[in-house]
Amino acid sequence: MSSRRRVVVTGLGAVTSIGSTVSEFWKNLLAGVCGIRPLSLFDASAYRTQTAAEASEIPDGFLTPAEKRRMSRADRMGLAAAGEALSQSGLDSARGDPTRIGVILGGGTSRVAGGARRGS
Repeated sequence: MSSRRRVVVTGLGAVTSIGSTVSEFWKNLLAGVCGIRPLSLFDASAYRTQTAAEASEIPDGFLTPAEKRRMSRADRMGLAAAGEALSQSGLDSARGDPTRIGVILGGGTSRVAGGARRGS
């Protein structure tokens, strides 16, 4: 007989092109806000597509400047979302069993390799 394990979602976090918190994301999603805009993180003039859904604001004020320099942008986004989820959860890490706490993190990124074709 298999045991039924329960999972409880206690907090959410989001850093997206239409909001850098869950509440901002949800409000903009319901309002039909489009997150696709001209690229701003690099000069895209050599590429056929010059728009994307960039997350322009990363709430990383909790990191020191040295920590920001050592982390990738994706790492800072993940930490910001995880921090929001942890804050929402109300969990007290000093009192809970850390072996019974988990995080599911999803993200996406794409890079243009140095030898990739441009503008075709």
